[in-house]
Amino acid sequence: MMTMNRRCLCLGYRDKALLKECGYSAKAISKPANAINFIKNSNPMPVIIDAALLGKDCRRVLNALRARHWPIIFITDTDGNLQHLQNLYGDEQRCAALPRPVSRTALQNALRSIAEPSDEKLEVGELSLSLVNRLAYRNGVTVPLTEQEFELLRALMASPRKVKSRTELLQEAWGYIDLGSSRTVDMHVRRLRAKLGEDLIETIYRQGYRLAVG
Repeated sequence: MMTMNRRCLCLGYRDKALLKECGYSAKAISKPANAINFIKNSNPMPVIIDAALLGKDCRRVLNALRARHWPIIFITDTDGNLQHLQNLYGDEQRCAALPRPVSRTALQNALRSIAEPSDEKLEVGELSLSLVNRLAYRNGVTVPLTEQEFELLRALMASPRKVKSRTELLQEAWGYIDLGSSRTVDMHVRRLRAKLGEDLIETIYRQGYRLAVG
């Protein structure tokens, strides 16, 4: 019997049993609003999307997934839809599309290619992020961050010399579009400064924040 020690989100219920055969413990969700809430409050994991569920509401789910860099596998019933998905997302490293019927081997190979990459690192000055292990370092010393803090730092490090507004950081770090939540950014910036040092994040008056890099 295969041991399940890996987690996966399943948008729709059709592929949950197949994921179990592949060794994944699958959390199945059918409502987009519930999926968005789960994505924002969980560490990234592979997500299997039944393409038949894609629609207006599911676009919000995709935006949340892409903002937080979750690996995605679309499964579709039609060849035309498969080509459409490949055209839209085929240039993304952690995204794949599979036609039905899906074999266990095909799904395992797709999961392996997008969900088990070699470690990727983002480095800016004294800061380094391990994107796979979800660890942050300053001068080689590990700095413990929450998932929300990690994603905020990642958004700042992605464009280190650019001033980013609170609205931009809400979207890029956590996929939020609610302008009334902008104070959340201020709170997490304060927490990052307390952990990383007050000198690494600049406040730009009436504009937002940026990293203080040489």
